[in-house]
Amino acid sequence: MAKLDLEEENRIRTVIAIIEKNPYVNRAKLCRIHRVHKGRRLKGVSNARTAGGHNKRLNTTQNEGFKRFISYLIKIGQNPTLNELRYEANWILQHSGDNHGVSTA
Repeated sequence: MAKLDLEEENRIRTVIAIIEKNPYVNRAKLCRIHRVHKGRRLKGVSNARTAGGHNKRLNTTQNEGFKRFISYLIKIGQNPTLNELRYEANWILQHSGDNHGVSTA
């Protein structure tokens, strides 16, 4: 994942400020001048590179609990399926106070 580019963010803020002062300005030309991609960012959608996404990492305590769950499934002779693992990871995150779960992919 690419890191946040502060120079690009400053250019976007400049373009947004110009548009707020003059809503009838030619946006395409303004974006070309300031080297900003016209689209979602100008509509106020946050940068996807810094959004965090759905994929979450468990901290060390949560990871140990997850490993114990997998060991338990193996011990009782049940192969852990992807859905079961995803459900357990989401359960751990939910009961730790995290509102977002792991990815469904």
